[in-house]
Parts: sequence; C-alpha cells; structure tokens
Amino acid sequence: APNENFNGLNWIISNGYDHGMLILRAFEQFMGKDTQTVYTTSHPTNFLKYEVHESPWWRIQKQISSATATFMVKNEGQYSVTNYNIRPESGDEMLLDPNYPIVSLNQTFHFNKATGKKITLTTQPSRLYQGDGAFTLVNGVQNEKGLAKPKEFLGFNGTDCEAIIDLGNVQQISDVTAHVFEETSSWIWRPKYFQVLISPDDNVYTEMGMTDVIQFNETKSNGSMTVQQKSVAARYIKIKLGNYGVIPEGSPGGGQKSWLFVDEIEVN
Repeated sequence: APNENFNGLNWIISNGYDHGMLILRAFEQFMGKDTQTVYTTSHPTNFLKYEVHESPWWRIQKQISSATATFMVKNEGQYSVTNYNIRPESGDEMLLDPNYPIVSLNQTFHFNKATGKKITLTTQPSRLYQGDGAFTLVNGVQNEKGLAKPKEFLGFNGTDCEAIIDLGNVQQISDVTAHVFEETSSWIWRPKYFQVLISPDDNVYTEMGMTDVIQFNETKSNGSMTVQQKSVAARYIKIKLGNYGVIPEGSPGGGQKSWLFVDEIEVN
C-alpha cells in the first residue's frame, strides 16, 4: 500500500496466530556496504541489542505480536516476514525459538522513480482482476509466477489500460517500461502498443514516444515494453497500453474480446 507521503511502500502483514511474533528481515546498505542490522528482544517493544555486519547478513527491522503489522519499505531488495511461535513467561518476558518458525513469507521489491507514487487510472480494470487497484502498477512487485499470482495484475477485458503517475515534482527521466503478461491459451494477449506522454503540470501533455516492440523473458509469458528518450523533464507520466482487440480465429477464444494484463510501470 502507499504511505501517506508517497515516498515509499507500506507492506501490511496479517498475523493469523494467537501466539505468534512477526519478524521482518530486510537487505540494505550501510556506509556503502551490504549489511545486516540485528535487533533482539525479550519483549516485542523493548529492543535490547543492535549489531551491524557485512554482507550477506539480513536486517531484522521490527518485531511485533499484534494481529496486523505495517512495515515501511524504502529500499529495493528481498524482504521476508517470519511468524515465530512465542511462549509468555513471567512478567513481560516471552520466549521465542528461531529454529521453529510457524510460516514465512518472502517478497522482492523493485524500486524506480514511479514506485510508491500517486497513480490514477483513467480506465478501470475488470472486477475479476482488480489487484490492489491502481497502486498495483507502482507497488514495486513484479510478477514472476504468472497466473499463480493473479492479484499482481490488473486485467482489462477488451479495453485499454490508461493511467497517470504523479512523480511528486519535476524530474529528469529517460525511459518508461510497462511489465505485461501474455498467455493466449487463457485469452490474454500482449498489448498492441505502448504510448507514453509527459507533462510538468498535468494540463498539457506531449508524447515521449510509442512502441509496439515487446521483449519476453525466459518464461515467454512475462514481457516488457519500453519507451526510451534522451533525458526529458516531467512530473506527470501518462501511459496507455492498447488492448490487442478481437482474438484471431483459430486461437483459443477466437472472435472474442482479448484480455490485457498489466503488472508494473517502471520510470527511470
């Protein structure tokens, strides 16, 4: 989820265990070196120890035992939340055995100029594939598991995807990338084109560029389309991904409206 200042991400985790403590580990840099900061505690609100080590250590950022936790994410990298079983002892003491976690959740966040920024959809996705709303496109999560993670996409049935991203201030940019998905057996087709327009004030837009070229990764389903330009100044980025249109006859769903699946918009 976005934070209130649109300068990072809030990763919201729910704890479904009555006697569990959530611990977040995050990769970060310290004084130019890959580091881990380790916090240990005998009570969720009292941190007793602080250490810094060189790579490849992890950083335990926060330890809590409430039902829901919100972790601030401001740096690119791999994060994990582990729910450990805890046993109350006398007074405020609790025992935690790190060798026996209940469950772990891992997530990689990718950062660029658009990550966590304010975004508005001018065309709405299908109610079947709404993800986390417009923020799905700038939440730093790039799909790697296809339809096994459908909430990481916005899906448009027969319509285009249009959105406006507010970078917060005028910045120099040189390329905008749309991460998309294609699986024609499921009626999901690549975008017909990708268009980018820019503006300093959200009033007058000029075209930065347009492309119909798509690059697929090794899965041959996850792909990206990039509009590149010499460095230009912009605050507002308007993107448009054109729906492929009617599915060709002879293909699964031939004659029907195709789906357009969009994963993430990247601005650099």
